[in-house]
Amino acid sequence: MLYDMKCVHCQSALEPEQMRCASCGTKQKARRKRHTEFDTETLTPEAQVLLERANQQYHWAIWGLIPGVGLILGPWVCWNLLHLRGKAEAESFASFLLTTFRIALMIALFQWSGLLLILLSCWMT
Repeated sequence: MLYDMKCVHCQSALEPEQMRCASCGTKQKARRKRHTEFDTETLTPEAQVLLERANQQYHWAIWGLIPGVGLILGPWVCWNLLHLRGKAEAESFASFLLTTFRIALMIALFQWSGLLLILLSCWMT
């Protein structure tokens, strides 16, 4: 167990499945289970390498939020993720790849459209 569960009223120790405190009888709040999309321990070694590369691409995409840097990193991350997507179609982290691809694509589109608007405004004046 990651942490000891205690009664909110008397601070006595509780079991995870207890709904009432054995000491004071206070009803405990329902606990939400943590949602995990996938478990990295059950992945094959090839899938772990793909997940590592996808995580790396996500970090590069975030660095692409820096103005100007996204002009290069946005398309580059999109290109790399397209190659990874073919290898990770059946993996449980395909949605992570898709989300990262969308982030990188938006960064690339906004950065390049911003540059185009700047150049057009310079040309028009």
